[in-house]
Amino acid sequence: MVLDNKRYFTTGDFAKLCQVTKHTLFYYDEIKVFCPEYIDEKGYRFYSPNQIEIFEVIHILVKLGLSLKEIKVYLENKNPENLVKVLETQKEEIDSKIRNLKEIKDFIDYKLTLTKEFSNELDGKIFIEEKKMEKLIVTKILESEQNDMILIISKHIKNCLENNVSKPYSMDAILSKDNDTLKYKFLSTKLLKSKQKNSNFVKEEGKYLSIYHFRGLNKSLKESYKTLLNYIETNNLKVDDSFYEEIILDELSVKNYDEYKGEAWSSFYKLSVDEVQENFIEAFSFLMKEEDLKWY
Repeated sequence: MVLDNKRYFTTGDFAKLCQVTKHTLFYYDEIKVFCPEYIDEKGYRFYSPNQIEIFEVIHILVKLGLSLKEIKVYLENKNPENLVKVLETQKEEIDSKIRNLKEIKDFIDYKLTLTKEFSNELDGKIFIEEKKMEKLIVTKILESEQNDMILIISKHIKNCLENNVSKPYSMDAILSKDNDTLKYKFLSTKLLKSKQKNSNFVKEEGKYLSIYHFRGLNKSLKESYKTLLNYIETNNLKVDDSFYEEIILDELSVKNYDEYKGEAWSSFYKLSVDEVQENFIEAFSFLMKEEDLKWY
């Protein structure tokens, strides 16, 4: 057979045209996914213009995530019905990836906001802050679990996953004051926009009493709570029995646990004509042992 070079591409020319390597074409030929239209007596491969569209289909299917084995099966049985099935399946997978990327972007935006607002000058300062409504996933901490950090965290992660809340996410805590002792009552996760429909707890917007703590999540944290309680007593404020913590800078931005920067909040109302009563608020926290939370 005499080959008309004006009607065929060499392997190199076809590879350049399709923006792949010659080795890719060799491999596709080897596994019989995409073969040259003609091979001469010396073993040189040649491709026709009609094969460009076929190769583009393969290229698209690869981008969609199909394996070469799946592509080969489809090409051997291609018809409109099978194409619809392939495209619908891949569309679902792409939609899922887009949702996951959106969750990651929301998390990045959240961490960016917290980190940019950080200032060491806030350490130990008490504020009355307006907090927006937040939706959360919460997991109850039983009395028998108070000192079992592994069990508590495992339960909460399982709870998040069951509610279709995947990583990355913050891990928060609600503390309850009982006489002179604070105990952890719930772990919680603040839900970003894309996952708010999965919430099992709503933190209402309103005014909250806050203190910033920038000396790590260690025993000095109880000193910040003590400062907050003294402020409440001195200013004749009535507060809810629950307190909340949020990590502003965590292992993403500091070297170790003792460098964590956080904020503790309590909802409150003043005993005055301008009475403001608020609901619970939740925040990011690491568990402390119960004995570390007894102040007096």
